[in-house]
Formats: sequence, structure tokens, C-alpha cells
Amino acid sequence: MRAFHLMDAPARRPWYRSLAREPLVHFLVAGIALAGLESLARPEAEPAAARVLEIDASVRRGLAEDWAHDHGTPPTEAELDARLEAWLDEELLYREGLLRGLDRDDPRVRARVATITASLLEAEHPIPEPDDEALRAFFEAHLDRYAEEARYDFTQVFVAGTDEAALARAAALLAELEAGASPIAMGDTYPGGRHYRGRRLTDLAQAFGPAFVAGFADVPDGRWSLHRSDEGLHLVRIESRTAASPADFERARADVEHDLLEDARSERTRAALRTLRARWRVLER
Repeated sequence: MRAFHLMDAPARRPWYRSLAREPLVHFLVAGIALAGLESLARPEAEPAAARVLEIDASVRRGLAEDWAHDHGTPPTEAELDARLEAWLDEELLYREGLLRGLDRDDPRVRARVATITASLLEAEHPIPEPDDEALRAFFEAHLDRYAEEARYDFTQVFVAGTDEAALARAAALLAELEAGASPIAMGDTYPGGRHYRGRRLTDLAQAFGPAFVAGFADVPDGRWSLHRSDEGLHLVRIESRTAASPADFERARADVEHDLLEDARSERTRAALRTLRARWRVLER
């Protein structure tokens, strides 16, 4: 006999709140709807009497506490009864979805369950707050993360294409710019715009490609220069730059603590997954 015993189960939020907050329940209910009337009407694999859902005082107590948290006052008996009915509807839909295997058939539910399980594994092995010594050791081991790169403010004129015609057009525009012409309304429209502020070379390489930043740092401020990207040709004038600076622990302390904890959590999760793999025998067919 298949039975669900909820004598010690904490109360769950009513369906009209949980569906908006819990994607797992949402996907299960959506899966039932998508299954269609035929699925809902098919003969039961087991009699309804075999399904047991037991509710004790702890469920009502949990729902009452949930109500008080949301509203600031305890619920009346009628309000608590209404919330219990809503909770029961949600619970039955949830359990029915599990019986129908919707948790296995929907990849979104599978991903959600995996995410929740990973969170539980992480919670089982909390990371202690690092002390100053640990932070400084992590900082020293990752100095490159916390050094400040040089940043550039610049203006560009874009020419679409990289063929001979585009090169000739770019050369003509460059001559006009060097002679003092205003870059306003020159060239072709570029999605990223004409003016850039505070950009690092790593940012520019990601946005425009590595060819764009080749020799970029060596161009004097105020001088127009030609740079290539996958989209075309860029006539660039560096307006100003902020020099690079070495890593500074006090300035980077918050980032160091965040990164140390994230690295530690990732390692703990990988270790937990290795342990889980050891518990399972995986067969490939």
C-alpha cells in the first residue's frame, strides 16, 4: 500500500502563494494540466483507498504561524480552515504529480530538484567565516584577481566591413578626423554607440575581439588610430585613461571574502558530488 504520512511534516504555504514562489510545484501542476483530460481520466493503477494523507496538529500550527508572519495577527478559525483547505489542494496536486511521474518526465522539474538537493548538501556543510589570516592568504594566492587594470575613455567612428572598399573609406575618414573634423555623424551606426567610458582592455577584448585591443594601450591620448573587429573597422581616439594599480588588500577585502567563500562552497559541492557518485552504481547501455 502506498501511503503518505505527514504527522511530522511542516506546514506548506497555500497553493495560491506557493505556486508563485515554488517552481517545483508549479511545474508539477503544469505537467498535470498538459497531460490532458485523457491522462486525468485514465484508470488508476491502484485504488484510491491506497493513498493515505494524514494531517495532524503540527500542520495547522505551521499554517497558523505562516498566517501570523504574513498578516501580523493570528488567524481566525475560519481563516485557518480556509488556509488548510488551500494547503490540502496543493498537497494533493503535488502528491498526485509525483505518483504520475511528472517529476521524472519534466526536465525543468529535474533541474529544480537537482538545484534544491545541491543547496541542501551545501547547507549540511556550512563554510565557517574566514578570519583575517585566511583572507590574506587567499588574497596573496590570487593577486591577479584584485589588481586594478587601466581604464580608458574613448570615442570611435565605425566603418562596416573589412574589405578594400571599407579600408579606403576608413582611410578617408581618418584623414578628415586628423585634420580636425568632428566625429559626430561620421561613419556607420554601431550598436554599442560612439562614446565609451572606463573600459578595461579585458572588457574591450570581449566586446570587440582581441584584434581590437592590439596596440591599444600604446596609442597616445588624443590621437586617432585604426582598430579592427569582427564587425568592421574602428577609428578610435582615446580621451583619457586611468593607470593600472597593484592589488590592495584593504580595498579588495569584500571581494576577497566573497571569492574565498564561493571557492570553498564550490569545492565542498564537488566533494559532496564525488561522495554521491560513490554511493551509486551507474550502468551505461
